Amino acid sequence: MFFVKRVFWITGILLVFVIAGFTFADVINLTILGGGPADPITTAAVQAYEKLNPDVHITMSPYVYASFNEKLTTLILGHQFPDLVTLTTAYVRKAAPYLLNLNPYIEQEGLTPEEFTDQFVPSMAVFAGATGVVYAVPDQVTVQTMWINKTMWEKAGILPPPLNGQTTPWTWNQWKSALETVKKVNKLPYALGMVASSDRFYGFLTMYGASYLNDQAQFTLDTPQAVEAINEFLSLFRDKIIPPAEWLTGENPETDFFSGITAAWWSGSWRVYDILNQEKATGNSYAAVWTPKVVNWFGVPGGDVIAAFNTGNKVKEDAAAKFLMWLATKEGEEAANKPSYNISPYLGQKIDYENSEVNEWVNEVFAPEIAAAPAWSMISRSSNIYAELYSVNVKAIQSAIANNWNANQVIQYIRSGYDKIVSGQ
Repeated sequence: MFFVKRVFWITGILLVFVIAGFTFADVINLTILGGGPADPITTAAVQAYEKLNPDVHITMSPYVYASFNEKLTTLILGHQFPDLVTLTTAYVRKAAPYLLNLNPYIEQEGLTPEEFTDQFVPSMAVFAGATGVVYAVPDQVTVQTMWINKTMWEKAGILPPPLNGQTTPWTWNQWKSALETVKKVNKLPYALGMVASSDRFYGFLTMYGASYLNDQAQFTLDTPQAVEAINEFLSLFRDKIIPPAEWLTGENPETDFFSGITAAWWSGSWRVYDILNQEKATGNSYAAVWTPKVVNWFGVPGGDVIAAFNTGNKVKEDAAAKFLMWLATKEGEEAANKPSYNISPYLGQKIDYENSEVNEWVNEVFAPEIAAAPAWSMISRSSNIYAELYSVNVKAIQSAIANNWNANQVIQYIRSGYDKIVSGQ
């Protein structure tokens, strides 16, 4: 009798494992390059999708954006791809040859590729793929903007537009003068933080009507406007407006801003989540304000897309594509963007973030800056050459700060890098 019970007990245990095995086998495990604390939108999208689809598990693999170009190059050379990847606009073209063609999945939804991309704001639709072929789904639209430590600025008796009720942006000279005043009143070592980034420097150039490349990926930095912009930018380090260490040694401008070393931060809409967390943790008051104007005024648009790699595993490709088709709906975009306080790229979609500060920043600061952005500000950054030029641009500014270069030397350095990229060297 004991033997019979023992047999039934062992059989029952085995049956549990067999059932569990079938259960686990039914779960499709995907990997995504992206997510984590520095990428709350991908994290929110994945978590929302897994709740709706318990038969899918997506493992997130965070990465450091500054080294992403090298990471992507390694993946391409080794042909060892994750199932999904979060890409910024600078790297979509480089990854495109290795991405899954989403057209068949879009057609299953009853849409043409053109109808699919027409759902998104124009500045992001251009990054969904090539003509007639869709490779990626925009998951957020971003815009460069200024963040200020509101307490410090109020102490100096100054508030930038639109906080001061002004309906036009400040000129750059007004902004620089205000930065110097706030720095002095608050006894700060520096005034403005800016990450060592080709994109952020590009935002500065656009005020003067300058750009690295045109929409044909031809070099266009050798202009009088670019010379003026670069010389002015370099003066910010000499005049102790921007901490040189942020560009020379990788000192974190976010840390400088939140620790009170600087009173302003040239960053963007993607930092809302961090700003709110800091307000809760410290009780300090921060605000988003408009970027300044020289010739042009707009916020440089950007954003992320999520794509699937062509791995050859049909089951996983189908599962990855299903995730992307969900993300491309209004429901998917809201599920991803609302908890991470990001802006939906879905055309005409307005999200109530249930936070008055966020609603104000989006409607009064980010939306007007995005709307004012011309097509060239996005298209000129859509080529693979721009992605390859990224590190060249940063190194040019680093060399200029360290060696007291002028604008012409910076332009010559970047031109040399451009020529090597174009020639395939």
